[in-house]
Amino acid sequence: MSKYDTIAGLVDKIRSARYGEMVRYLETLIDSGDWLDFTTPVGFRFRFRSCEFDYFLIAMEVDPTIVRHAYACALDVDDLAVKQFRLADITGSGRLPGDERRPWKDVVAELVADPGGTAQRIKFKFQNGQKDRDRYVYQRTAQMARDPKRRKAAERGQRVRRDSPKLKRWEVRWSDDKTAAEAITTKLLTDEVLARDVYKRLHAKTMRDTRLEDKRRSGA
Repeated sequence: MSKYDTIAGLVDKIRSARYGEMVRYLETLIDSGDWLDFTTPVGFRFRFRSCEFDYFLIAMEVDPTIVRHAYACALDVDDLAVKQFRLADITGSGRLPGDERRPWKDVVAELVADPGGTAQRIKFKFQNGQKDRDRYVYQRTAQMARDPKRRKAAERGQRVRRDSPKLKRWEVRWSDDKTAAEAITTKLLTDEVLARDVYKRLHAKTMRDTRLEDKRRSGA
């Protein structure tokens, strides 16, 4: 069995597995190192660095949503926190990867000849700023992975809050038939300073968007 056949077999299992099994299949794949360098049946060679696992998953069309959920919910997996943080590291969201991760544009340039369209998929996910839904770990897990003190405590099995200690929260709750916009407006009207600052920021964004649209149209 070729290296690609092994990878493809695990990926098929990942797509249909329960959370705990999915994590175990992913961990098997990560530990094997097969994903770092392999050739497809049509002869195209993929070579990834150790912190480019997300590029590999995009190449194999593995949905980031199911991976995020699996690593968050697979409570029957041993040392889950350790595995969560490693996943953050190797997908570019955790510790600084140094030379072990290339900019996405460099990867796109290398993979542009892939007939499977990997270059286009990577470009689509990254060109306008990677969205949270496209990440393979939750933001709070990535933040903890970058915080040595909290990370070490969590890896030892201690209870550690996942949100950053510097996190600030502002909530709006309502129970009538108002829209979300109306409820937020009502809340802002109780804080004149905050409302004025929000207006300035929204106005500035609107003006920027208008200028960009005018520029786009004039260049069309």
